[in-house]
Amino acid sequence: MRACSVDGCYAKHFGMGFCNKHYRRWRAHGDPLVDARAQRTPIADRFWPKVEKSDGCWIWTGCRCNRGYGQIGTGGKTAHTTAHRVSYELNKGPIPDGMHVLHSCDNPPCVRPDHLFLGTHTDNMRDMWAKQRGRCDGAGKVGSKNPRSVLTEEVVAEIRRMATSGAKHKAIAEIFGVTRQAISYVVRLETWKHVGESE
Repeated sequence: MRACSVDGCYAKHFGMGFCNKHYRRWRAHGDPLVDARAQRTPIADRFWPKVEKSDGCWIWTGCRCNRGYGQIGTGGKTAHTTAHRVSYELNKGPIPDGMHVLHSCDNPPCVRPDHLFLGTHTDNMRDMWAKQRGRCDGAGKVGSKNPRSVLTEEVVAEIRRMATSGAKHKAIAEIFGVTRQAISYVVRLETWKHVGESE
């Protein structure tokens, strides 16, 4: 098999003596060893000109996704990330694997570093519901007013009474036709917070 003519590259020949990767570099830049990604303007230099600072939120003025979060390219034709994650990394350091960057201001295009904090996916969901941004199909309606609700306020009160009496969550879930996790959320007041335990 004929190999690429670039020293140290053993990929299959594609054209003009080069593999596909080195051929594309040669065509685009006249040199098969040029790495366009290494020549990109540093992300910080591309980031800050698109930030409108004020006394409140710092608003991302560049491209945004349909949910309002800023987006910025990280290399290649389709590689991009959210602007608030870039802001966090530029100002506070790396984001650990599995962590989300959350907004204390609840303003998606904001990239102000002191408005950003780390949290897990669960933290993100709790923050969303605490700020009443969780809509699903219920358009923000709470409890049995939400058309997707399976339970009612009366059933929730009964579930909490049964759990207090010592009934297992799995058994309660089978009685009311929901998951054990749903029962656990109800009992721990993570859902249906508007229903008092005394009801």
